This record gives sequence, structure tokens and C-alpha cells, in this order.
Amino acid sequence: MEKISNLRMPTSKYLYKYGNLTEPYRLSKIVLENTLYFPTSEELNDPTESLPVFADQPIDEILDYLCDQFKAYNPSASKGQLEEIQTKGRSFGKETLMKEIRSLFNKMIDCRYGILSLSKRMDSLPLWAHYAGDHTGYCLEFRNDREFATGYEVLYQEKIPLRLSSEIDAFQADFLFTKRPDWAYEEEVRILIKPPGLRQFCPELLASVRLGKDVKNENIELVLDWASKRTIPIDILKATFNPETQSVEYVTIGSGATL
Repeated sequence: MEKISNLRMPTSKYLYKYGNLTEPYRLSKIVLENTLYFPTSEELNDPTESLPVFADQPIDEILDYLCDQFKAYNPSASKGQLEEIQTKGRSFGKETLMKEIRSLFNKMIDCRYGILSLSKRMDSLPLWAHYAGDHTGYCLEFRNDREFATGYEVLYQEKIPLRLSSEIDAFQADFLFTKRPDWAYEEEVRILIKPPGLRQFCPELLASVRLGKDVKNENIELVLDWASKRTIPIDILKATFNPETQSVEYVTIGSGATL
């Protein structure tokens, strides 16, 4: 994607992806097949995910926008057709128009983009609890290079209202990378693709798999076995909790050089 104003690319050397082991085969596809799933916004846990807040505009501006969009997709549109849009739009009223526009816009966003949510943190207790099965899952460590170097740091602020205008590309707006301040603890780096779905990544970009402090022994054995089958080695680490510093630390349980 083109660089977007107000957004920054992360400078950290590594990026992290937390996940649970409820269905271990999902992790096997990442480790063995170098494949990641980019979900739609509706599949994520924030109901406001990637949805814009629309500005309060006069009905004349809204109708002009609708006419411009109609002409963009129908270059030979007649004057009568455009007048009909204006007439019917006024009969529906501003509130009904915006409700329909919002619904259509949100559906379009959902089917257009896949979202990969990464973090700059490898030792976040909330992320281990919320996304990694309460410390029974994993945290993947990716090198911030090539396809992983295309993400932007999420902005944690109130969304800037989006104005309906033919002069902007709404799909490049900052709202795609903006979340409420409540989510700031995630320190998210977001990568978008079109359309949603599975994508392969360069195998050398996966540096390690970090397992939670309460991971089941059978899942440890699974991950070690998968790692041993990789052409490009990775390290396997297990989290421990240091009560003195009240922080997560890691111990290597399988080195790529010896697996």
C-alpha cells in the first residue's frame, strides 16, 4: 500500500503474533507451510474494527457524492438519471441515506481487506492472557522484513470523521489503522491485503515460536516435531513468569541448529 499520512512504519527488528492452541493444526500451517490467515474485520474482536465514523454533512453534499459515484461507474449516465438520484435521495431523507451508505460501506470494507494484527511486544501479559489462551498458546516472532515490513503502527485515538467526497480515496483513510485508546496496550502493527484469506510468507522470516508458561506438554512435543521438519530452522522457547520482576522471561527448549 502507499504510505498514508499520520501513520508510521515500525522500526523494531521483530514483530509478534499471539495465538491459542485450541486447534493446533492452525499453528502447523504457519510453521510447516509458511502460511498466515488474514481475517476480515468482522472476524476480529473489536466491533468498530476498520469502520469509519462519518462526518455530519448537508444532504446536498451527500447527494452530490452519490451522483459522482454513479457517474464514475456509469460514464454515460443521463441528466435524467442524476436528477432521479437527487429527487429520490431527498425523499428518503438524510438519516435514511446515511444509514444505507454506512451499511454498504461497511460491507465493502469487510470483503475488501484482510487484516494481520501483529504486536511490537513479545512479553505482554495482557496479550498472553487475551490472545494466547491464557498463557497456554504461543507467540510467533517474525523478522520485520519484506512482506512483514509493509505494516503501519495503529493509532490509538478517536477516529477522524470521514467526509463523503469524490476527491478522496476512502479506502486509504487512516480509519483503517485507528482504534480506540482502550486498545493501546496491544501496541499493534497492522498489515492489510486484498482480498482476505491465506497468504504465504518467506520461511526465513519466522525466527521463533515462543510457547506460553502453561502450555500442555503434548503441544510442546507437537511444536518441537514441526520445527524439526522445517528446511529453515527456528528456535522454540517457553515462557516463564519471574515473580521478582513480575515479567515474562523465555527459556530455549529447542534450537534450530540442533532440532
